Amino acid sequence: MSLDTDSLQALLSRRFDTLYATDDRGRLLHSNEWASRPAPRFHLMRTPAGPLFRCRADMPDALVARLGELCRDEMLGEVPQQPPARQQAYLDLLGHQAPVTQIWS
Repeated sequence: MSLDTDSLQALLSRRFDTLYATDDRGRLLHSNEWASRPAPRFHLMRTPAGPLFRCRADMPDALVARLGELCRDEMLGEVPQQPPARQQAYLDLLGHQAPVTQIWS
């Protein structure tokens, strides 16, 4: 059984809610794990219908907006097995705020 793109987007959006506690803006506060680890500054999920992303609650609004603009440039269609097309741009933007010390994929 395959999901339509709206159902897939909704499913992955709920995945964010499962993985993280969020504030009223949908920004990430901490993991929903027993140990409640800090949330990542930026979490990107790619789907055939396009990317979904969330940012940590303490991220500046201007940086979140810029990351969102870059996300809109990601490829649509099949979910690629390659790194995101704009990966280096994400890293550069995040690196201007604070060093990027970990990438999880």
